[in-house]
Amino acid sequence: MTALPRAARWYIIAVWFAATVLIVGTLSRYPLSFEHLQLLMIWLPLYVLADYYEVEIALDDRPSVRMSVADAPTIFLMAIGGPPCVIGMAIGSALADLLQRRPWYKVLFNASQRSIIFLIVLLVYTSINANAAMPFSGLRGILALIAVAVTYYTCNALFVSTVVALTTGQKLLPVYGSSFRLVQWVHFITLPLGGVLAALWTIDPWLIVPGTVPLIMAQRSLKALGAWQAESRRSKALADESQQLAGKLERLQDTATAMIASLEPLPLREHHQALRRVRRQVQLRAILPSTSP
Repeated sequence: MTALPRAARWYIIAVWFAATVLIVGTLSRYPLSFEHLQLLMIWLPLYVLADYYEVEIALDDRPSVRMSVADAPTIFLMAIGGPPCVIGMAIGSALADLLQRRPWYKVLFNASQRSIIFLIVLLVYTSINANAAMPFSGLRGILALIAVAVTYYTCNALFVSTVVALTTGQKLLPVYGSSFRLVQWVHFITLPLGGVLAALWTIDPWLIVPGTVPLIMAQRSLKALGAWQAESRRSKALADESQQLAGKLERLQDTATAMIASLEPLPLREHHQALRRVRRQVQLRAILPSTSP
């Protein structure tokens, strides 16, 4: 953390302090009950697994981003657990980051900013979907889901973009604009699943078991998309390199043809050997795309 600029360090510390105050204040007003602890025992493994298996994918020609399906468990806990479960959000985020061996200050920052976002989103949800028999039910429930989605990703983009801007020395507004342009349809795949899981829980908690199947399939889909994009980038790189080698081979052939006319043995032998090496490289590059994993 000492390698970060002073402004970035102060910002991270401010987020830590704000999250600590909010978590302590929330737990003092809404203490954890036995039912909350039971819920967290089920939710924590689901969230840690969902956040741990993240996938790097690219959106069009823009920089790649790391995606996970952890949004669904977050929305589920927000709708079912309420304010006391903010402690579960902090613990789950920290556990997932520790398993990924991230630096300690990133672990604390992610846990802090996710806890703050959890409470902000919860406030938006309860103000729209108050006293509903089932989470996200009816017209107000759909409006609440849309408002939760917009608030969630807006806050997440602002928190992360501010760190990037302060760390790299860039201006805030361009970084914010770049972050919001990265938010496309792929970011909203898992949010409805979180609402569905919350609704299933109110009907019968056992329905969570089949309800997690679409979540698993969403993660597998993101992983398949990331693998396909990585293979496409490797194939493009190999094709470009093969094209360069083919151009070099053509130039060497022209040189060899000119040297044959000169009838000088030593240069002819040297260029013949170089021609054979380039041909072997071209043949190897032509084979690699079909044998790569």
